[in-house]
Amino acid sequence: MLEIIKKIFFKYFYKFTGCLLGALLVILTLIIFIDPFVSKYVTESSICLIIYGSILIIWTIIWFCIVYYLPKNNTKKIGILIAISTENDKQKLRIKKDFVGGIGELINKHNLSNLFNTINLSEYKAEKVGQILTNYLTKKSEIFSKINDKTDIELKKEFKKVKEFKKFKRLNNRLNCHFFVWGSIKERMEQENKYIINLNGLVLHKTVPLQISNQIALDFSRILISEMTFFEKIEAGGFKIASNRCI
Repeated sequence: MLEIIKKIFFKYFYKFTGCLLGALLVILTLIIFIDPFVSKYVTESSICLIIYGSILIIWTIIWFCIVYYLPKNNTKKIGILIAISTENDKQKLRIKKDFVGGIGELINKHNLSNLFNTINLSEYKAEKVGQILTNYLTKKSEIFSKINDKTDIELKKEFKKVKEFKKFKRLNNRLNCHFFVWGSIKERMEQENKYIINLNGLVLHKTVPLQISNQIALDFSRILISEMTFFEKIEAGGFKIASNRCI
């Protein structure tokens, strides 16, 4: 029940209605609890309005930062973005500690921490970013499947005009990442509780001929497991295998 309430709360918090409802809550708090105290020391109504207006502006800025802020990768490092949506807090913890933590351990094991940087997105942001990445990959596959009809240059020009490419470009201008792993994790009962992880991957590279680009994408897809299932009783090993197959 608690998970459902949290889902509903965050569903609306991350929309503009969340900002409005939060502002309404701030106003009610100001009127009920703060106004009686402030009115004792501030007699001019214009000053009160400035104080309350400033508090509302601060709330709006805080909400905007929480909803729209994305961590940016250091320009000196290769960025690995992890955007996996979950169903509950237990899964969030498993993704953070076992999956993302496993990738971090692997990087440290090979003394590559000065070269790689891992970014793990929160639930709502993982869903939104994952959708942008899925749309980008789908549109790219659709356009570049016309390789027999058009040249590399023509296809690349066509792709750069579509909204999916523009959204992805704006997104990565904020993230500055090179590897993208996104998907979802679910828990289902099949004799006993098990995890189902669905993953997608994308790698950015310098401009190369289309045949080479397609081969890089194919090699990356072979390395990355698109779907993985394991029982909860062996979750430590399951998440370790999943993280090891990402890099």
